[in-house]
Amino acid sequence: MKGIGTDEATVIDIITSRSNAQRQTLKKIYHETYKQDLDKELESELSGDFEELIIGLMTPAATYDAQCLRDSMKGVGTRETGLIGILASKNSQEMAEVKTEYKKKYKKDLTADIQSKTSGDLRVVLLELIKADRDPGNAVDRNLAREDAKKLNKLTGKSLVDGIEDGMSGSTADAYIAIAQSTDPVGFHAKQLYNSMDGLGTNDSMLIRTIVGRSELDLGDIKAKYKSLYGKKLENEVSSETSGDYRRALLAVLKDK
Repeated sequence: MKGIGTDEATVIDIITSRSNAQRQTLKKIYHETYKQDLDKELESELSGDFEELIIGLMTPAATYDAQCLRDSMKGVGTRETGLIGILASKNSQEMAEVKTEYKKKYKKDLTADIQSKTSGDLRVVLLELIKADRDPGNAVDRNLAREDAKKLNKLTGKSLVDGIEDGMSGSTADAYIAIAQSTDPVGFHAKQLYNSMDGLGTNDSMLIRTIVGRSELDLGDIKAKYKSLYGKKLENEVSSETSGDYRRALLAVLKDK
């Protein structure tokens, strides 16, 4: 980043090949050595979706989720898809960490902000999600689940997701569907990636948020699930939807996962 211009290839190579923990150490040592904030230096040198991706990778996980939630509620209107995608995919411990980081960074309560930025049934669902009092374990009572599924199917004659889609609409339906699908996090995030690139244009914020958020968790499994669900390699889809340094950085994160 020294002098005129930026060596983007080196920035991509260093940042995408390190873990989030290593990036935090890198920031500390950079500050000690050059007396400058690495995040601010990167922000001044990069731009657009490429900047958003790199800064996302440089941010601790819970802080990143808090920032994405805040961004989803900025300005006029609320981007419900961003709220739903994050809140529906968090377990209780993760949600508690996000709430703490949100309070620390913005000096505001996440629950209060969502209360003021949403309304109706969607608000009720989102507020339940952020209570962080769901069972943190992965144990499933399959017999109970089977009985519940039978009861729901008797009432509607349809699958849970189909029943939701027929009985509701808009963001509230999206929230309930996300909750139903989030019991399979790998499938849920594979569908998030598909939705981000489906149709005309690309929802780059959703694409970045999903890849950054899952990069050290289950991105390899998500890649395999994406191929299974859609018959296409995720890397190829990302490559066709993006360009330049942004594309190179995304593909570097996806590589060898």
